[in-house]
Amino acid sequence: INAEYMGHLTRPVGLDVDQFVAKNPGKPDPVLVEEIVGDHHGMCQMLQQRVTNIKVLKSLWQRDKRGAIQHVQQLNDSSISIDFLKQVVKTKEKELTLDVCCGMLPVVKQVLHSTFDAHLVVGLESSSTLWHAFGELINKTLATRTHVVDVSLEERKDKCRIARNMFGEIRHVVEPFRERKDDIGQRSRLLWKELPADTFD
Repeated sequence: INAEYMGHLTRPVGLDVDQFVAKNPGKPDPVLVEEIVGDHHGMCQMLQQRVTNIKVLKSLWQRDKRGAIQHVQQLNDSSISIDFLKQVVKTKEKELTLDVCCGMLPVVKQVLHSTFDAHLVVGLESSSTLWHAFGELINKTLATRTHVVDVSLEERKDKCRIARNMFGEIRHVVEPFRERKDDIGQRSRLLWKELPADTFD
Protein backbone atom coordinates (compact mmCIF):
# COMPACT_ATOMS: atom_id res chain seq x y z
CA ILE A 1 0.00 0.00 0.00
CA ASN A 2 1.32 3.42 -0.98
CA ALA A 3 1.53 5.45 2.22
CA GLU A 4 1.57 8.74 0.33
CA TYR A 5 -1.61 7.72 -1.53
CA MET A 6 -3.32 6.73 1.68
CA GLY A 7 -2.49 10.06 3.24
CA HIS A 8 -4.56 11.84 0.60
CA LEU A 9 -7.70 9.76 1.35
CA THR A 10 -9.63 12.16 3.55
CA ARG A 11 -13.04 11.12 2.12
CA PRO A 12 -14.46 7.64 1.46
CA VAL A 13 -13.96 6.53 -2.12
CA GLY A 14 -17.14 6.56 -4.22
CA LEU A 15 -19.29 8.10 -1.45
CA ASP A 16 -20.74 11.59 -1.64
CA VAL A 17 -20.73 12.58 2.02
CA ASP A 18 -22.59 15.82 1.23
CA GLN A 19 -25.73 13.80 0.52
CA PHE A 20 -25.85 12.80 4.18
CA VAL A 21 -25.33 16.28 5.61
CA ALA A 22 -28.44 18.29 6.46
CA LYS A 23 -28.87 21.44 4.38
CA ASN A 24 -28.94 24.66 6.41
CA PRO A 25 -28.53 22.85 9.76
CA GLY A 26 -29.00 26.14 11.59
CA LYS A 27 -32.61 26.53 10.32
CA PRO A 28 -35.12 23.98 11.66
CA ASP A 29 -37.82 22.67 9.34
CA PRO A 30 -40.95 24.74 10.20
CA VAL A 31 -43.27 21.88 9.25
CA LEU A 32 -41.41 19.46 11.51
CA VAL A 33 -41.41 21.97 14.36
CA GLU A 34 -45.16 22.49 13.96
CA GLU A 35 -45.78 18.74 14.06
CA ILE A 36 -43.64 18.29 17.19
CA VAL A 37 -45.32 21.20 18.97
CA GLY A 38 -48.75 19.94 17.93
CA ASP A 39 -47.99 16.44 19.24
CA HIS A 40 -46.72 17.96 22.50
CA HIS A 41 -49.88 20.00 22.99
CA GLY A 42 -52.03 16.97 22.22
CA MET A 43 -50.13 14.86 24.73
CA CYS A 44 -50.45 17.57 27.40
CA GLN A 45 -54.21 17.78 26.84
CA MET A 46 -54.56 14.00 27.04
CA LEU A 47 -52.58 13.83 30.28
CA GLN A 48 -54.54 16.73 31.76
CA GLN A 49 -57.81 15.01 30.91
CA ARG A 50 -56.52 11.83 32.51
CA VAL A 51 -55.64 13.70 35.71
CA THR A 52 -59.10 15.31 35.73
CA ASN A 53 -60.81 11.94 35.35
CA ILE A 54 -58.77 10.48 38.20
CA LYS A 55 -59.73 13.39 40.47
CA VAL A 56 -63.41 12.91 39.60
CA LEU A 57 -63.13 9.18 40.32
CA LYS A 58 -61.39 9.80 43.64
CA SER A 59 -64.16 12.15 44.69
CA LEU A 60 -66.86 9.73 43.53
CA TRP A 61 -65.19 6.80 45.30
CA GLN A 62 -65.34 8.60 48.63
CA ARG A 63 -69.07 9.34 48.22
CA ASP A 64 -70.47 6.62 45.96
CA LYS A 65 -68.35 3.58 45.17
CA ARG A 66 -70.89 2.09 42.77
CA GLY A 67 -71.09 5.42 40.98
CA ALA A 68 -67.29 5.51 40.65
CA ILE A 69 -67.24 2.03 39.12
CA GLN A 70 -70.04 2.93 36.70
CA HIS A 71 -68.12 6.06 35.70
CA VAL A 72 -65.05 3.95 34.87
CA GLN A 73 -67.16 1.62 32.74
CA GLN A 74 -68.74 4.56 30.91
CA LEU A 75 -65.36 6.13 30.15
CA ASN A 76 -64.23 2.85 28.54
CA ASP A 77 -60.62 4.05 28.68
CA SER A 78 -58.00 1.40 29.47
CA SER A 79 -55.57 3.93 30.96
CA ILE A 80 -58.27 5.20 33.35
CA SER A 81 -59.23 1.64 34.24
CA ILE A 82 -55.59 0.86 35.04
CA ASP A 83 -55.20 3.93 37.26
CA PHE A 84 -58.48 3.11 38.99
CA LEU A 85 -57.57 -0.52 39.68
CA LYS A 86 -54.14 0.42 41.00
CA GLN A 87 -55.59 2.91 43.44
CA VAL A 88 -58.61 0.91 44.59
CA VAL A 89 -57.30 -2.64 44.74
CA LYS A 90 -53.84 -1.86 46.11
CA THR A 91 -54.41 1.06 48.46
CA LYS A 92 -58.11 0.73 49.33
CA GLU A 93 -58.43 -3.03 49.79
CA LYS A 94 -60.02 -2.67 53.25
CA GLU A 95 -62.83 -0.61 51.75
CA LEU A 96 -63.83 -3.33 49.28
CA THR A 97 -67.19 -5.06 49.67
CA LEU A 98 -68.86 -7.86 47.77
CA ASP A 99 -70.93 -5.26 45.88
CA VAL A 100 -67.77 -3.42 44.88
CA CYS A 101 -66.12 -6.69 43.88
CA CYS A 102 -69.01 -7.55 41.57
CA GLY A 103 -68.78 -4.12 39.98
CA MET A 104 -65.01 -4.18 39.56
CA LEU A 105 -64.69 -7.61 37.97
CA PRO A 106 -65.98 -6.47 34.53
CA VAL A 107 -63.37 -3.69 34.61
CA VAL A 108 -60.67 -6.24 35.45
CA LYS A 109 -61.84 -8.50 32.64
CA GLN A 110 -61.71 -5.58 30.19
CA VAL A 111 -58.13 -4.77 31.21
CA LEU A 112 -57.09 -8.40 30.67
CA HIS A 113 -58.01 -8.03 26.98
CA SER A 114 -55.36 -5.31 26.58
CA THR A 115 -52.39 -5.80 24.25
CA PHE A 116 -50.03 -4.09 26.71
CA ASP A 117 -48.12 -6.28 29.16
CA ALA A 118 -48.19 -3.59 31.86
CA HIS A 119 -51.99 -3.60 31.70
CA LEU A 120 -52.10 -7.38 31.89
CA VAL A 121 -49.98 -7.35 35.04
CA VAL A 122 -52.43 -4.96 36.73
CA GLY A 123 -55.36 -7.10 35.61
CA LEU A 124 -53.76 -10.27 36.95
CA GLU A 125 -52.82 -8.64 40.25
CA SER A 126 -56.33 -7.22 40.63
CA SER A 127 -57.93 -10.59 39.92
CA SER A 128 -55.73 -12.30 42.48
CA THR A 129 -56.36 -9.62 45.12
CA LEU A 130 -60.13 -9.76 44.69
CA TRP A 131 -60.22 -13.57 44.76
CA HIS A 132 -58.10 -13.71 47.90
CA ALA A 133 -60.39 -11.14 49.53
CA PHE A 134 -63.71 -12.73 48.56
CA GLY A 135 -63.10 -16.26 47.26
CA GLU A 136 -63.58 -17.98 50.61
CA LEU A 137 -66.66 -15.88 51.42
CA ILE A 138 -68.16 -16.64 48.01
CA ASN A 139 -67.66 -20.40 48.30
CA LYS A 140 -68.95 -20.58 51.90
CA THR A 141 -72.02 -18.49 51.11
CA LEU A 142 -72.93 -20.58 48.07
CA ALA A 143 -72.49 -23.78 50.10
CA THR A 144 -74.82 -22.57 52.86
CA ARG A 145 -78.11 -24.47 53.15
CA THR A 146 -81.15 -23.37 55.13
CA HIS A 147 -84.67 -24.74 55.60
CA VAL A 148 -86.23 -21.35 56.28
CA VAL A 149 -86.73 -18.37 54.04
CA ASP A 150 -83.81 -16.01 54.43
CA VAL A 151 -84.10 -13.11 52.01
CA SER A 152 -80.79 -11.52 52.96
CA LEU A 153 -78.98 -14.85 52.48
CA GLU A 154 -80.54 -15.32 49.06
CA GLU A 155 -79.45 -11.81 48.08
CA ARG A 156 -75.91 -12.55 49.19
CA LYS A 157 -76.00 -15.80 47.27
CA ASP A 158 -77.06 -13.98 44.12
CA LYS A 159 -74.12 -11.60 44.44
CA CYS A 160 -71.74 -14.45 45.18
CA ARG A 161 -73.03 -16.38 42.18
CA ILE A 162 -72.44 -13.38 39.91
CA ALA A 163 -68.94 -12.85 41.30
CA ARG A 164 -67.98 -16.53 41.11
CA ASN A 165 -69.12 -16.83 37.50
CA MET A 166 -67.22 -13.67 36.61
CA PHE A 167 -64.08 -15.10 38.20
CA GLY A 168 -64.65 -18.19 36.05
CA GLU A 169 -64.79 -15.98 32.94
CA ILE A 170 -61.55 -14.29 33.96
CA ARG A 171 -59.97 -17.74 34.38
CA HIS A 172 -60.93 -18.48 30.79
CA VAL A 173 -59.43 -15.17 29.60
CA VAL A 174 -56.05 -15.79 31.27
CA GLU A 175 -55.83 -19.41 30.15
CA PRO A 176 -53.85 -18.65 26.93
CA PHE A 177 -51.35 -16.55 28.90
CA ARG A 178 -50.17 -19.67 30.75
CA GLU A 179 -48.05 -20.63 27.74
CA ARG A 180 -45.90 -17.53 28.04
CA LYS A 181 -42.39 -17.93 29.45
CA ASP A 182 -42.28 -14.58 31.24
CA ASP A 183 -43.67 -13.01 34.42
CA ILE A 184 -47.16 -12.80 32.92
CA GLY A 185 -47.09 -16.51 32.18
CA GLN A 186 -46.10 -17.31 35.76
CA ARG A 187 -48.78 -15.04 37.21
CA SER A 188 -51.38 -16.50 34.86
CA ARG A 189 -50.57 -20.08 35.81
CA LEU A 190 -50.92 -19.30 39.51
CA LEU A 191 -54.17 -17.39 39.04
CA TRP A 192 -55.63 -20.04 36.75
CA LYS A 193 -55.13 -22.67 39.45
CA GLU A 194 -56.81 -20.50 42.09
CA LEU A 195 -59.94 -19.41 40.24
CA PRO A 196 -63.06 -21.60 39.93
CA ALA A 197 -63.21 -23.72 36.80
CA ASP A 198 -66.99 -24.14 36.66
CA THR A 199 -69.96 -21.80 36.73
CA PHE A 200 -72.50 -21.76 39.52
CA ASP A 201 -76.16 -21.77 38.46
